[in-house]
Amino acid sequence: MIKSLILLVCFLYISACRIDSPPPAETEGYVPVYGEKAKPSSISLTQPRAIENAGKIYVKGKLLYQVENGKGIHVISIEDPSRPVRKGFIPIAGAQEISILNNSLYTNTYNDLLVLDISAPENISVTKYMENAFTLISTEVPPESGYFECVDPSKGIVVGWTKKKIYSPKCKF
Repeated sequence: MIKSLILLVCFLYISACRIDSPPPAETEGYVPVYGEKAKPSSISLTQPRAIENAGKIYVKGKLLYQVENGKGIHVISIEDPSRPVRKGFIPIAGAQEISILNNSLYTNTYNDLLVLDISAPENISVTKYMENAFTLISTEVPPESGYFECVDPSKGIVVGWTKKKIYSPKCKF
């Protein structure tokens, strides 16, 4: 009886072990998108540009600040609301968010926080830069489980993930 019980326990223990099958030769999976964060020393007001992928807005006084998703912030004069005038553009890679308090504009460059002094909009400066303040974009694993192309830090930082056909994947989430 005890021998049978021991055999049963051993069988259950062994059958509980899971052996993953080898990765497929090709499958649908995620590939990292590499990019560069905004360099705080290079942030300034540049020439206005067309709005392509409009995001959040914030109004301060007679200026409207509008996020260009993933690219930066438009500065638009609304002194005459019926005739808005584009004053410039602040290029910030990965920008998605905006908030303003007093003369400080808060935004992101991917997962990092940027605080800009906008007291003189034509002479914007970075007053604070905090790395990894947010987790807006996963830089280690894709948004869904499954096979994915492994991250290669030599290609830059991961700024997003795209789904496509991958071959002989080595990483799985």
